[in-house]
Amino acid sequence: MKSDKYPNRKERSMAFEEMLLAAQNGKKSCVCVGLDPDPTNEKFPRRFVSHSSGGSLLEFSEHVVTMTARHACCFKVNMGFFLRYGSPGISALEGLVCFIRDSEPDTPVILDFKSQDIGNSACQYAAFAFD
Repeated sequence: MKSDKYPNRKERSMAFEEMLLAAQNGKKSCVCVGLDPDPTNEKFPRRFVSHSSGGSLLEFSEHVVTMTARHACCFKVNMGFFLRYGSPGISALEGLVCFIRDSEPDTPVILDFKSQDIGNSACQYAAFAFD
């Protein structure tokens, strides 16, 4: 079923495994690009920091996707880094998934949601829940 909200979204006719294998074979790559944007990290590029945390997350992540797309057989989006910003982060997450699906429709997206993850990720989930 085609969604009116996302008119460019391609209908999925393959299971995830088939889609991943097709992307690996097509790009001759097994690279999974992790998207864990953290504007509070001193290594986060200052040119992507904006007054809107959601905007920073989306702009930076779209840049990473664009720069790595030809090598990526999938993109793994860490939800904790988006959830910690509440509604703006969730909007950025939705925008990022739409951007990937529009610009790289044959590249699968993995939504990484491990609330009991390693330190940095666990801190993002805790900030979402308790700050």
